[in-house]
Amino acid sequence: MGKALLFGFIASSSLVIGAIIAVVLGDLPERRQRAVAKINKGVLAFGAGVLLCTLSFNLMEDAFRKGGYDHAILGFLTGALLFVVCDFFVDRLGSGWELLLGALLDGIPESAVVGIGLVVAKGLGFLMMVAVFLSNLPESLSGARDMLDPPMENQRHYPVRETLGLWTAVAAICFVSTIVGYTVFGKSSPSLVAFMLAVAAGAILAMVTHTMIPEAFSGLPKSAEKSRLPGKRALRVYDKIEAMAVVGGFLVAFILSKVTG
Repeated sequence: MGKALLFGFIASSSLVIGAIIAVVLGDLPERRQRAVAKINKGVLAFGAGVLLCTLSFNLMEDAFRKGGYDHAILGFLTGALLFVVCDFFVDRLGSGWELLLGALLDGIPESAVVGIGLVVAKGLGFLMMVAVFLSNLPESLSGARDMLDPPMENQRHYPVRETLGLWTAVAAICFVSTIVGYTVFGKSSPSLVAFMLAVAAGAILAMVTHTMIPEAFSGLPKSAEKSRLPGKRALRVYDKIEAMAVVGGFLVAFILSKVTG
């Protein structure tokens, strides 16, 4: 139980840490804010790679082993559809609420699997803790910044205390999800565990492709852009850094899965 409390706290704490960083950024010069935003995109891309590897080699593999094709496929499609349907309504919200509710939407099954993984598979709980921490941090940073400084004039400006309070509440719910995953679902029948693992995998894949990867590459110039000098091309990396960050996250997660498995 102690490990579940620790892993749940670490995984959910990044939601609060990201919001605090967003508050601090408000007092920094614009140039430093841009630098942090670039780092944030890199972390987001790295976290996407970690999640892609974890859902491919751990969640779906364990779901298939415990529940076969039917539970793995049904759970996977259920998780993906659940995210897409809920996100359809969340998309209409602005000023950071989309990312806030999105973090809650995918954070609940992700956090639950952190707890489930501690019971059903060696190393899965640790991998999910790392993946959830890395995905939550840039998500909360971006969401909190939009709430503190809305990108559109007609959107509500949230005070610091309310912004931090909302993200802390989401972190608390995700923390509780880890404990529930450990105490309830982790000791359930293999078929139910398989279904829950697949649900988390489907929701994560939908979230990564819909939110994390597009956000990581948004606003970045293409490295193939021509320079101002005719007949020459400037050497630019821009989006290639994020692409390699996704690859790096996938590789690190793969190595960790073999070391801890």
